[in-house]
Amino acid sequence: AIRFTGSGKGIRLTDSQSRGLLDFGAADSFMVRIVFCTSSHADGGVVGAGTLAAKDVGTGAASWWLRIQDGKVRFFLDDGVSSASVTGESLVSDGRWHEVIAARDAEDGMVYLLLDGRMDGMAADNTAGGFGNSNDFMVGCFNGGERSFSGDIDKVIVYQGRLFDIVKISDGDLNSDGIVDIRDLVIMVSNWDL
Repeated sequence: AIRFTGSGKGIRLTDSQSRGLLDFGAADSFMVRIVFCTSSHADGGVVGAGTLAAKDVGTGAASWWLRIQDGKVRFFLDDGVSSASVTGESLVSDGRWHEVIAARDAEDGMVYLLLDGRMDGMAADNTAGGFGNSNDFMVGCFNGGERSFSGDIDKVIVYQGRLFDIVKISDGDLNSDGIVDIRDLVIMVSNWDL
């Protein structure tokens, strides 16, 4: 794991190094999987938030980010016109290790948060444009050093594609209710060997 001290410094992957792979379009589904531990960011709203990962520009510009705010995980997307956001229900500023999966499903028009293998939040995705920008991808803070994370980050993985396409399950109806949906994903994720 890498320890972040909230000092405005983070890990930077330049836009040219990422070759546009983290600039998702309007029709792109993607997910961000992060393992982290923090005792900070339990309060303070936006000012007290700590960024896990971000490819941000600023308000009203094509961006996406994942952070801890008021002790909960928040995933945000902005296409420059409309935005989508989902905040988890569980408190994570408890000094324990957690795994979060933040996902955008362009086909279903939803954004999801899974925390430690369980559904922690979902919301409609009303964006219609893409999230690509020329800023760098950051772990531990925004591009300008704002919203610095204090704690440990062990793993950061970004996937392009829908959740079910990524895991390539052959029979997705894991809870036997006759449909393949996010409830089946929760069962599947809880059984992953992490």
